[in-house]
Amino acid sequence: WYQRRVRGCFEQVRPAMQTCLDTNEDFVEDTIDVVERVYRENFEDRVAEFARTKKGSLLGDVVTMAMDQFSSADDIQTFLEEHVTERDQTDARAAGEEAAK
Repeated sequence: WYQRRVRGCFEQVRPAMQTCLDTNEDFVEDTIDVVERVYRENFEDRVAEFARTKKGSLLGDVVTMAMDQFSSADDIQTFLEEHVTERDQTDARAAGEEAAK
């Protein structure tokens, strides 16, 4: 049920996204820049407060570790490039294709 619902929503926005990709070669990078700015301006403090209030819990500690390690999308990309193997990527691609069915 959930996968069909998500796929249905994605199919509704896919044409608009494709137009953006076709007309702006920097669309993905521009989008990431905006998302990072919006996160910092609107959510970063709330996430840090959540981590502080949940300190010692699994979720609170995971959030704290993530915030300590990643400060940008570039940090995440570098981490993935260093730690995710070709086999992991192939497995993830196959799982995504299966979920899309």
